[in-house]
Amino acid sequence: MRVEVARNQPALYGRMPCYLYAKDPTSGKEICVNKLLVEEGLARVTNFQPYHPRMQEFVQCALDAISQRKGLWNALYNPKPQPKILSVQAERSVAGSGNERVNFSLA
Repeated sequence: MRVEVARNQPALYGRMPCYLYAKDPTSGKEICVNKLLVEEGLARVTNFQPYHPRMQEFVQCALDAISQRKGLWNALYNPKPQPKILSVQAERSVAGSGNERVNFSLA
């Protein structure tokens, strides 16, 4: 494992952006874990200036993941159950005296 601190990028909220590199056990090549997460649709590209030298690669990986509907971009991906939302039903009626009446109910 190797960590590359992006010293040319701002430290937002007291955090320094970092890039994590690991060796692929099969090929022995070094891979960027950040880029791999973006490729799989499990992370978004953050736009810091000045840009990381490989920012265009990260953006292209993000566009590919979006077009292939991977991870976060998949409509079926649901990491957390969504809260049940109640809907309000309204029914209008006119009384014999001509007054309008509205009844509300939760569904």
